[in-house]
Amino acid sequence: MTHLIDQTPSYLLIIAALNLALAAYIFFRNRQATMNRSFAFFASSLSLWTAALAFGLLYPAYYIPTLQLAFATGSLSAMGVVMFVEALPVPYSSTGHFILCSRCILWLVLYTSHEYFGRSIGPRQVSVRSKSDTYFSRS
Repeated sequence: MTHLIDQTPSYLLIIAALNLALAAYIFFRNRQATMNRSFAFFASSLSLWTAALAFGLLYPAYYIPTLQLAFATGSLSAMGVVMFVEALPVPYSSTGHFILCSRCILWLVLYTSHEYFGRSIGPRQVSVRSKSDTYFSRS
């Protein structure tokens, strides 16, 4: 009988390395361009998110801290998307309205997803809302 080895962490690490390489390539093409810097920030935060997920699978003893790191870098990637969208050239003159709408939509999506899933991951604890609105904490 052949033993199967889960290769998901290795694939995640390869994807993280490719994202980081793409971020470095774009950043070093033109360091002064706002669009290049914002895209590099976005791609590197995705790379850190993917690497945190891979390390969480590789080292089960550090599963909670790596999930907290993945949550933090996932939040940074949302900010990176907003930065990248703000850096895009807009064909019309009302860029303030576009920026305000993009920030409002991002806030709405993040807020409703937090309320919908009912999970909260903080730096010291992981708490999950049950159906009876009680909290179970694990440090």
